[in-house]
Amino acid sequence: QDTTRKIKWSATGNVSTVNIDYKTSAGGAWVNIVTGAVTGGGNIVGVGASEYTWPSIPIGLKTEDAYIRVSDNRYPSETTFSMPAAFRIRPKINVTSPIATDQWVVGSTTNLIKWSQAQGNAVSFVDVYYSINGGTGYVPTPIATLVPVANGTAGIAWTIPDAIGTNVVVKVQDNEAGFTNVNGVSPVFKIKGGLTLTAPTGGVNRIAATTNTITWNYTGSIGNVKIYYSVNSGAGPWTLIDTKDQVAAACSGSCSYSWLATHIVPVPSAVTNTARIRITNAADETDVISEGTDFKFGAQFNVLSPENGAPVNAEDT
Repeated sequence: QDTTRKIKWSATGNVSTVNIDYKTSAGGAWVNIVTGAVTGGGNIVGVGASEYTWPSIPIGLKTEDAYIRVSDNRYPSETTFSMPAAFRIRPKINVTSPIATDQWVVGSTTNLIKWSQAQGNAVSFVDVYYSINGGTGYVPTPIATLVPVANGTAGIAWTIPDAIGTNVVVKVQDNEAGFTNVNGVSPVFKIKGGLTLTAPTGGVNRIAATTNTITWNYTGSIGNVKIYYSVNSGAGPWTLIDTKDQVAAACSGSCSYSWLATHIVPVPSAVTNTARIRITNAADETDVISEGTDFKFGAQFNVLSPENGAPVNAEDT
């Protein structure tokens, strides 16, 4: 189905018209492409270097062992040349999702891999693989196998593995033996860890100048998490509270931090209704971030008198 392929050859002597044939295996039968193409007409230049643009490679062809034969139309048995080395005719697969700007989060199940058989129709089933090094090598276990090629329009869901990196690609490959080179590869995209702040958020009340616990969930191999706070509804400035080493703390999918009033960056003593916490992956602060909504730091009162059951008389002054 490719419309840009040129067949080139060189003739010695005056060859006025040629026949061009192809076959799809060394022992296969010749199939005619064009008969009696006239010198100087269309794409044919008969003497010396010549070329012919194959108008449309047949849609159903798929072979790693194709050959071309060019012969003089007047004397096809006497003046003929068959190429000694094979070339390949392959369908074309395009991967349409993911795209270069995608950032897929570890553990997500909603991301779809999509593709199309853009040229040809000789691919029936495909296998889907991913690489974390831009396609230099692929993880041996496929994401999916024996997927009908037509399913690429709707796409297949992929549960994103813990393969954090910025050089990830997906490959959709012909499942038929001998045709692994019939494939399409996505642009490079990103897999990142996930962070979700779970507390404090959502209008809860916390006491100023006391110990407060910050909690979150995460996916992927995130080592250090930076913890910030703001008292201006997230408008900033953001003040770094501390960095939590999740590996050293043996966290597993969730983690917490005790924010003490005695820390180097203590729990603020000022009362506010617009406090916020933000957490980030220390290794990827731009893209892996979770920010809560406003919560409150309130005051706490301790009544000193009367207390401990001390009597108070009516109308005392």
